[in-house]
Amino acid sequence: MNVDDYMASGILEMYVLGLCSVEERSEVDSLLKVHPELILELRRIEDSVENYALSNAMEPSASLKSRVMSSLEGDKGENVVQSSPLAIASDNSKRFNWSYLAAACFVLLVASASVNVILMQRYNNTKEALMAIETQNSQLAQELNAKRASFQEVFSALQIVNDTSVRIVRMKGLPLSPQSMATIYWNRSSDEVYLSVNSLPTPPAGKQYQLWAIVGDTPIDAGVFDIQNSSELQRMKSFDDAAAFAVTLEPAGGSVSPTMEQMIVVAAL
Repeated sequence: MNVDDYMASGILEMYVLGLCSVEERSEVDSLLKVHPELILELRRIEDSVENYALSNAMEPSASLKSRVMSSLEGDKGENVVQSSPLAIASDNSKRFNWSYLAAACFVLLVASASVNVILMQRYNNTKEALMAIETQNSQLAQELNAKRASFQEVFSALQIVNDTSVRIVRMKGLPLSPQSMATIYWNRSSDEVYLSVNSLPTPPAGKQYQLWAIVGDTPIDAGVFDIQNSSELQRMKSFDDAAAFAVTLEPAGGSVSPTMEQMIVVAAL
């Protein structure tokens, strides 16, 4: 049994108010013998009910107190004159009804306060549970959106590389970085050029990779790129004709012309 769940169920509050069934009371009595924390919770509930009743007790008005005292004094005077058993019984009956009424009011007040405490606890528990569900749903929605975006990227990449108009150009490493590799996906119908970084070393601070298309004998800037998103296809500048592609290491932001001694990969068509 989970003691925390049992304490949150409201059964102990019903036990304090005497509203449990015989079976429920027997169960609580048995559990109190083996779970000291239930005893502490029971005492806390009793104290809460008592404190609530005392803090919400109302002082009788002065006029009501005056009428009650006058009534009692009048009863005493009548007892002196009327000494018959019938008068005494009538007087005792009045006092008994007044005490019973006061006790009944107190019991109703305590019961009302206790029920309010129970309902408030259950309301708070329900509110917390709903907030937890809303938080979980929000997290699930964010994860779903992230996965949906990732799926869309993969789907778009597959459409690009599987297009029959796409020519795949694999650029291989030069002596400066023989293990490097990058792949060009060049759509000859739309002239779109996409770059996939297979393996390029992290550039030094202040440096950035730049793609070049060799058109005729002239290197044309095809755009700079980063390697952080190496798993994604990066859209570069479009070309309708090129004899080769190459990547050089340039200052951040790119250069007007390639630094030939910093050429990393190249592929001739």
